[in-house]
Amino acid sequence: LTSSISSLYTRKVLRGTTVEKEDCMITCGAAGGLEHLAFLLAEENDTVLIPSPYYAAFSNDLGVRAKLNLKGIDCGGIIGVDELEEVYDYRVKIVLITNPHNPTGRMYEGGELKEIVEWCRRRKVHLIVDEIYCMSVFKGRNFTSVIDVCDGSLGDYVHVIWAMSKDFGSSGSRIGCIFSANSSLKKSLSNVGVFTSVPNCVQEAYAEILEDEKWVDEYLDESVNQLKGGCEIVEGYLRKLGLEYVEAEGGMFVWANFGCLLPEDSWEGEEAFTVLMFEEGGIVLTPGQSQGASSPGWYRICYAWNPIPVLEVAMERLCYVVEVVRERGWVDLDVEDMDEVTVGGVRRRGSSWIG
Repeated sequence: LTSSISSLYTRKVLRGTTVEKEDCMITCGAAGGLEHLAFLLAEENDTVLIPSPYYAAFSNDLGVRAKLNLKGIDCGGIIGVDELEEVYDYRVKIVLITNPHNPTGRMYEGGELKEIVEWCRRRKVHLIVDEIYCMSVFKGRNFTSVIDVCDGSLGDYVHVIWAMSKDFGSSGSRIGCIFSANSSLKKSLSNVGVFTSVPNCVQEAYAEILEDEKWVDEYLDESVNQLKGGCEIVEGYLRKLGLEYVEAEGGMFVWANFGCLLPEDSWEGEEAFTVLMFEEGGIVLTPGQSQGASSPGWYRICYAWNPIPVLEVAMERLCYVVEVVRERGWVDLDVEDMDEVTVGGVRRRGSSWIG
C-alpha cells in the first residue's frame, strides 16, 4: 500500500517531484497519524500553533492522550510567518496547518508555504501539513503540496498527513499515511505503529483499487465535479441571502457568517441560532465556537454529505429560517406559531418536517 499511495501522490498531486515509498508510513487514518506525531515530536504540555478557525477534532487528536496544548491564531485560516513569530516561545514544538484549509476551503500559495517551512526549520519547530483534501480542488486552482515546495526533500522538520477518507469518500476505512524523511521518526513509528496498524487484507484491497489508474482518474474527476456543483449551490444561496462567506477553493465546506441573525452577539446567541436551525429547519451546521472562531455567528456548511437534490432542500430550509428571523426578529419569534410551509416538497407543521 505504501507503494500505491506514493505512486498516487506522485501522479495526481505533485508537480515535478516524487515521494518515495520508504518515506510513506501507513497509519490508522489521519487522526491516528496525527496522534503518533503528537507523541513522537513533542512532550506533554508543549504547544501546537494552529491557524484558526480549525477542524474541531484536532483538539482531541493532539490533546486527549498526548496532552499537547493547541494555541489557535486568528488569521482566517491561512497563516504567515509574522503571526507565527509573534506568538512563538520555547514551548512551541509543532505548527499544524491544513491545505486546503478546513473549514474555509482556502489554499496556500507556494511562496506562503516556503516561508513557513523556512521559519520552522530555523526555529527547529516541526511542521505538520494535513493535505487530506489535496485531490478535492476546483475553481481552476492548482494545489501546491509542501512536498513540491521542499523539492521532494522534506528533511527532519516537515511531515505530511493524508488519508483515503476525504478524497476517496472512505471515512471509516481508517487508512491514512504519514510522509516523512526523518529517520528517527520513521524508526519510532515502526515500533508504536503496530498498536494501530491497518490489517494486511485491507491494505491489499485498497492497493489494488489505487493501482487501477483509469478508475482513479474517472472517480476523482467525478468527485471534483460534484464537489464544485455542491459548493456553487451553497454559495449561490448565501449570495441570495446577502450573507458573508469565504469563497472555497477546495475541500467540502463553506465558511459563512450568520452573525447578523443572532439574538445577541455572544456564544450563547450562536448556540440559540444553532438550536433554531436544527429544531425549526431540520438542518445541522457546525458552529464556529467549536472551531476556534474569533467571533460568534460563523458556521461551517458541508456540501459533500448529501446528494445535490437533498442539498438544495437543506438550503431552502436554511433560507426559510433566515427569512423568518429577519421578518419577525427574536423578540416576536414564537416557534410554535411559525406558519405551515412546504420547502423542497417537504411540509413543515409546528416543529416537525413531514415527508
